[in-house]
Amino acid sequence: MNVGDERDPVKLSRAEVSIALPRAHGAALVAKLNEPGNKLYEPIKLTKRLARFPHDYRTWFGIGHTVPLGGPIFARRNMNGVLLHWPTSWPETSLTFTGADGDVVRFLGVYPLFPGEMAMKLEQGTDALLDRLDAAGVTDVLDLKRRDTSRRRLFGLF
Repeated sequence: MNVGDERDPVKLSRAEVSIALPRAHGAALVAKLNEPGNKLYEPIKLTKRLARFPHDYRTWFGIGHTVPLGGPIFARRNMNGVLLHWPTSWPETSLTFTGADGDVVRFLGVYPLFPGEMAMKLEQGTDALLDRLDAAGVTDVLDLKRRDTSRRRLFGLF
């Protein structure tokens, strides 16, 4: 992957992925964590999968990267990839952390995407996708009930 100086993978070598859960989800997750087939555990599985991805594929993650993940990543939802970007629910001062060794760790929010949104990002770019997500009120807090923002609503009704 060719990158410009401002996107130097060495400078981005320390990144952590983060998925924000709604309050109710977290409490229910803890209560049912050990149940087999627990659908509440899906966001945690996704985060673990993304955390291993750069190591397994000898790559790196940066702001605005999308990661296709094959089939649906959540039961009953057709989301099949993610956008990695600054977490919007975090204070701006918390987006990076400087470790004792002086390395800067950047936190990347996980935004699950529908196939149409993945295609939109590839065809129109990250800014177009971010504009659409922002207009629909999508944040880094997981919302499995949100609509696919790549679909235009007819007269604002459908």
